[in-house]
Amino acid sequence: MRAEIRIMALAAALALPGAALGQAAAPSPSGLGSHAAQVLFAKIVVSDIDRSVAFYSRFLGLQPAGPGKGRFDRAAAHIEAPMNVSGNLAEPFVVLVRQAGVSPTKETAKLTTIGIKVADIHATVQSLKQAGYALDMEPGAPREGRLFAVVHDPDGYVVEIAQTPSGAY
Repeated sequence: MRAEIRIMALAAALALPGAALGQAAAPSPSGLGSHAAQVLFAKIVVSDIDRSVAFYSRFLGLQPAGPGKGRFDRAAAHIEAPMNVSGNLAEPFVVLVRQAGVSPTKETAKLTTIGIKVADIHATVQSLKQAGYALDMEPGAPREGRLFAVVHDPDGYVVEIAQTPSGAY
């Protein structure tokens, strides 16, 4: 399953107007030049690193990225698990962070949306349902050729799953 990461809410939080993960931002209207910006990564706090890595890899096709490729000292107080489609940190990635004594809250989780583009949304949805995940939104009629579904990850983060025509977002 091939997936592509888009992090909409986190891109806005990083003050990159109009930038989606992996896309250049529009030229700055501030007159500071037209330096293209690109979101490289975003971090989310998770309560159980293994459960979150399993969710994003099993259902959404992401894989551990960078040195260690998912091997970490689970007894450590701070663990970071970067994940993306290719396993290469040169491409945009999301970092799952487990910090001792820190857990995501329902309030922060509901304000964070992680967008994942998949090749076959129906197969992804079927896999999630078989594992017991309830969808907030089922894929309906395509909108401009795009299909969407919404589910919450194990910590309550909103995950928008999209299937788009080739080359589109």
